[in-house]
Amino acid sequence: MVVFGFLRIVHERFKKSQSLLYYMRYIIFIILSSMLLFGCCYTPMTSSSNTNDTNETSADDIIDDDANNAQENVTETPATEESAQEDTNQQDSDLEPGSENETTTISSSCVGPTESDMSVRDTVLFYNKSYTDVCIDYSTVKDYYCNNGVLESINDECNPGNRCNAGKCEPVTFICSETDGGINVFQRGKTTVVYGMNTPVDEWDECVDEGKIIEYYCLGDGTATSEQIICPSGYKCVSDRCVRSNCDETDGGLDIYVAGKTTAGGEERNDDCITERRLREYYCYGDDIESTDEYCDEGYICDNDRCELE
Repeated sequence: MVVFGFLRIVHERFKKSQSLLYYMRYIIFIILSSMLLFGCCYTPMTSSSNTNDTNETSADDIIDDDANNAQENVTETPATEESAQEDTNQQDSDLEPGSENETTTISSSCVGPTESDMSVRDTVLFYNKSYTDVCIDYSTVKDYYCNNGVLESINDECNPGNRCNAGKCEPVTFICSETDGGINVFQRGKTTVVYGMNTPVDEWDECVDEGKIIEYYCLGDGTATSEQIICPSGYKCVSDRCVRSNCDETDGGLDIYVAGKTTAGGEERNDDCITERRLREYYCYGDDIESTDEYCDEGYICDNDRCELE
């Protein structure tokens, strides 16, 4: 009677609570109570009391342990789901470029020339990154190219007479420049020729003596040359240029077809025929008067202090 009364109380509490824990306790108590009831028929009452106490204690312990385990399982579930999500993310991050599961497509092929060519500046595309030929120094080019779909490069020397410019080898040319604009004896000038890394010409105009100057100037092919030039009549060479002198002449210098008079420092000299074919020509050289004997050309004779037609 006591057992059935107890079961009825438990049943009423279960109806009120409707919880999983009480439901489990209710089932376990039914099983244990049935076992106790069945055991009463075969054991003395004195033993039944002790056994009942022991079994009641064990049943409570089992119910508490089951409830704790159920609670632990409930709290550990989110952590397990989070761990699984982390494993999935880790697998995604471990994907190598070019794998089938990768969301971003990266080209692993090499796009560009398949052999080195120093005479052309090329750009090679490899893994969506570009590599352009570049000069390492004056005569060395770093040339990029594709070899069996793989990017490669070589540091190559330009051939003799060539230099590296803008990522490629090209012929070296002469570059000439001058400060006086060309043949200009009235201005001291400097002429410079650059050939690659060399400077074969780097010269200033200069006086040879009082009446003559060495004039440097550029040629059309980028080189340079020089020649000795007598300063014009009434000029002399001073400080590597022709300036006004104290000498003057009426025929403008060495002109055998014009009779002229040269004057310097109060001294005068007139052109003069020495023979029928030869003329003594006076001219200014610096501040002084100089002379030279010149023969008249074929068909001319010297007359009236100049060369005239026969």
